[in-house]
Amino acid sequence: MGGPTYREIAETSEQFDVHVDGLGFGGALQTFILWMDSAPLFGGFGFLYDMFAIGTALAEEDMEAFRHLFVPDTFVTIRPRGKGAIKVVSPVFYIDDFGRPHVHFRKDAGEYRTHWRSGCPALDRARAFLHHFTEPFSTGSSFVPFTRPGCAVICRNRDIAHGRTAFIDGPRPNQRRVLSRKWFMTTEDAMVYRHVPGLAMRNDIANIAPELFGDQQLKGQWLYDQTHDKNVRVN
Repeated sequence: MGGPTYREIAETSEQFDVHVDGLGFGGALQTFILWMDSAPLFGGFGFLYDMFAIGTALAEEDMEAFRHLFVPDTFVTIRPRGKGAIKVVSPVFYIDDFGRPHVHFRKDAGEYRTHWRSGCPALDRARAFLHHFTEPFSTGSSFVPFTRPGCAVICRNRDIAHGRTAFIDGPRPNQRRVLSRKWFMTTEDAMVYRHVPGLAMRNDIANIAPELFGDQQLKGQWLYDQTHDKNVRVN
């Protein structure tokens, strides 16, 4: 899978659109830190979105659209190849297994593909609203320029989505973008590597769609099979 020339979008200089980190980790990634070791010649601005604030604004304007973001199969995210190949079907907003609100959201970028449930005008409106307010430098967004070594962000991953603009490296070594990333998980058990198609939700919510969020979908290591369009447990 992937092949010798395969590169993920995070390893390129291309724009990396809005997302929450940890696809395949079952929603267990709690906090991330991004630290600029070396800055590029130009670009690479990091942008941040409070997804709960955006959701609240949608609820005030269109409650029907907002409610559709909680439907279990609202949204599909696929990373189709490579060692992290996975397909995750989810709502955009849900209550996690600690009883806290949680977001699962991203736009197409690089190897990542997203598909929204079709045939639902209310959900179409919700998607358009979220996409409009998660563009680089859009109303309500925040950004960190990442233009010098030492620029950094510490963010809670369950409600803050992020991304970056494209960048250009310079000819000198100190003009090349080098960004360090650190993840902090919700529990000590979650620090053990797993790669799963489910999300850790509150039991009463998980029981609505156990085929998507049941206990078995949160264990082991899975890989997405493009040919058959399904996840296969490999460990």
